[in-house]
Amino acid sequence: MTWRRGILSLAVLAPALAWHGNALAHGATCRRAGGAVAVECLYDSGSPMAFCDVAVYGAASGDSVILAGATDAAGRFAFVPGSGGPWRVVVDDGMGHSARAEITGADPAAAAGADGGGRGGRTGRVCGGVAGVGVIFGIFGIYALARSRRPE
Repeated sequence: MTWRRGILSLAVLAPALAWHGNALAHGATCRRAGGAVAVECLYDSGSPMAFCDVAVYGAASGDSVILAGATDAAGRFAFVPGSGGPWRVVVDDGMGHSARAEITGADPAAAAGADGGGRGGRTGRVCGGVAGVGVIFGIFGIYALARSRRPE
C-alpha cells in the first residue's frame, strides 16, 4: 500500500516540478516611455522595477547581448540604437520577475507609446488568481486523499 501512495504523490507533484520557472514569475511589464528608445518597467502593482538588470538584443546579434545596463529608480532604461531593428529588451530583477519589450522600426518616434509586451496588468492578475486557487485545491486534495487512506 505504501508504494501506491508514493506513486500517487509523484503523479500529483510531477506537474508542479515540471512547471517552467517563467510560469512562476510575478507580473511585470515594459512599455515604450516616449520618443526616444526608452522603456519604463513596472510590476503589476504599478511600482517601478527599480535598479534591475537590462539586456538589449538586436536582430542581427541573435542571442548575443548588444547592450547591458540597469533601470533607474523609476524603472526606466533608455538607449540610442544603431540602424536597423527590431530590438528585444529584457529586464530581470533577479528575484523571479522579468519583463520583455520588442522595439520595432528604424524611427523611434514612430513607435512612441507602443506597448512593448510582457504580461499585462489585468491578465497577469487573473492568471495569478487562477493559479493560486488551483494550488489551494491541490493542497486540499492531497490532504483529503491522505486522510481518507488512514486506517481508523
